[in-house]
Parts: sequence; structure tokens; C-alpha cells
Amino acid sequence: RPSEPSTQETLATAAADRPVRLIAEDEPDMSRFLRSQLEELFVVLQADDGEKAVEMALEHVPDVMLCDMMMPGKDGLQVCSELRGNETTRGIPIMMLTAKGDEQTKLDLLKAGASDFLSKPFSLTEVGVRLKNLATAKALAAQKEELARNLKQLKETEALLVRNEKLVSLGRLCAGLIHEINNPLHYAKQALYVMRRITKKMPEEERVQAVEIVDDVEGGIDRVAAIISDLRGFTSRPSEDNL
Repeated sequence: RPSEPSTQETLATAAADRPVRLIAEDEPDMSRFLRSQLEELFVVLQADDGEKAVEMALEHVPDVMLCDMMMPGKDGLQVCSELRGNETTRGIPIMMLTAKGDEQTKLDLLKAGASDFLSKPFSLTEVGVRLKNLATAKALAAQKEELARNLKQLKETEALLVRNEKLVSLGRLCAGLIHEINNPLHYAKQALYVMRRITKKMPEEERVQAVEIVDDVEGGIDRVAAIISDLRGFTSRPSEDNL
């Protein structure tokens, strides 16, 4: 007999078509009412106190959350603050329901990180529309982040390709320089060989100075030859090794 799908698997399947919404409401009748009215638009999860609301948000990371202001254990402000302080749940849109409509309460909700709020009594149609807008805004923000990441990766790839092309061009230039320098360098080495033979036939007082000059010339030629050898090694490696 096949095993029953887990809660996470069932949730993932349902969430493929509808956003996941977490209701944090301690009043049972209100919680049932909200669920019955909104489950056509959302996959609905429920928590009956602030502690469970935080646990479920961390476990399921809903697309949007509806949270009552007054709850046992942790109130809505504490729930909102904790979720905003956690990297996993920081981006969850949170709409608060409150019986208080004074200015200070609204400021407290905004400071705690609430995305939106409604005062009781509220219109269920308005709740549904606002929650749907919050879920849509979150999805758009996620798409924007993905596009930004892709754009950054494209720019990095473009910069890498440009750099690689520059290195390829540099390799071609080095190859041309090696070819152009090798011929006169070969002639210089032949001339140096002849000069050494000539110095052996010079008088002693002239030969010492001539030998020093020839040695200096040979040292210069050897340095040029070493540079050519290094350039040849650079052009012979695959371009990826030069990155």
C-alpha cells in the first residue's frame, strides 16, 4: 500500500496553484470564518496563538500572513518583530488585524514590520483583495531578485569573455613579436660568435676591453632571449590558464 503524502508534500502540491497563507487568530469562530471565506484564494494554514504562528511561519514560510494583534503568549507585534528578525521569514508579507484604530497603534505596527493592517470590524472582501495584492507583490519581488541575479551573472560572464578575448589578442601580439624579434636575435648571436673569435686575435691591452664589451652584449642578448622564452610559454598555454 502506497504511503500517504506528508503535510509538506500536500502543501507543496497545493501551493503550486495558490499562494500559502497563514492565519494567526486565537478566536476559534473568527479563525474558522476567515478560513472558510479565503481558502478559495489561498492554501490556508492556521495557528491559534503567537508561539505557534512563529513556529509555523518558520516551518512553512507562507506567501502571506494574516495576524491578529491581540493573542495569548505572544501578541501580533512580537510575532511580527520575530519574523522580521529571522532571515528565513524576513520577507513574508504580514497583514495585521486590530481592534484599535488609534494613530499610536498604527505606528507600532509599522515599526514592528507589518506590511499592512486593518481595523476591526473589517470587510472580508477587502481582506481578500489586500492579501492577494501582498502575495502578488511578494511574487513580483522574488522575480525581480531573480532577474537581478541573472543580470549580474550575465555581466560577470560578459566581463570574463571580454577579458579572455583581450588575452587571446595579447597572445597573438606576443606570437608576432616573437617572430619579429627571433630573426634579428639570431643574427646578433652569430655576430657575437664572430666578435669573440676576433677578440682572441687582438693585442692584450685591447682584448681585455673588447671582451668586456662582448660580455655585456651577450648578457643583453641572453635577457632578450629569456623574455622571448617567457612569451612563448604564455602563448602556448590554453587561454583558460591565463585567466
